[in-house]
Amino acid sequence: CSSDLAAEYLSKAKIFSALDETGRARLVALAKPVQLSEGEVLIEEGTPGDAFYLLVAGQLRVESRNLSDVSRPVAHAEPGTVLGEIAVLTREPRTATVTADSEAKVLRFDRVEVLAILEEAAA
Repeated sequence: CSSDLAAEYLSKAKIFSALDETGRARLVALAKPVQLSEGEVLIEEGTPGDAFYLLVAGQLRVESRNLSDVSRPVAHAEPGTVLGEIAVLTREPRTATVTADSEAKVLRFDRVEVLAILEEAAA
């Protein structure tokens, strides 16, 4: 995934609307690529949110447990989807499990680095 494509995806994500082109470029520079195999779990519901992810290739399935503790599908993620940002921003546990439906590639963004860039943009 090119850094231009990643920056374009981030520009469309509501959470990063306050960032200008320079802020998005700084964010992309911090990204760590992660390759997923089909069936591999990226995010586990209930775990701490130490990072968020940007899907750049492949398909991911998002599932959440209901009150009966039964996992149910809530969404399918396509390239350009941002995942895990809620837990990063709120410091609450993850609200869903995200699993690769195919081989997939995501960019990982660590919480501390992201929050520092967002705080600078808000200042």
